[in-house]
Amino acid sequence: MMLVTQTISDQKILSLPDGQTGPAPCTRTCSGVSSYKDTGTYKWITVDSGRVRKRTDIEECGFVSAPVVTAIMRGHYCPYIQVNAVSDTRLYFETVQGANVGLSASLIVFYQCEVFWSATGYTC
Repeated sequence: MMLVTQTISDQKILSLPDGQTGPAPCTRTCSGVSSYKDTGTYKWITVDSGRVRKRTDIEECGFVSAPVVTAIMRGHYCPYIQVNAVSDTRLYFETVQGANVGLSASLIVFYQCEVFWSATGYTC
């Protein structure tokens, strides 16, 4: 005999950056961690004194438009961040301007700052 339990989940998106909505069965939440260890295109780069930026690809999430994104940074002495730009395939995170004068990409790596992000959007 095999027992099966049914899980009911409800997800509703009230609004997206482009103002469009999609059918309820197509909603998805995708999440991940953008690591301080990332290299190449995905490493932290210094924009100017006190601002550092990082790119994260979200193509595997399968969104058809820009999702709603929430992000936090964790590590040792990590600065505040903002989601700078969002598309259906890519996110850019940036430290808040002026919050940390003298901040650089090498300090972000030294402090082992990682971005924990969550994106909610439509897949169809």
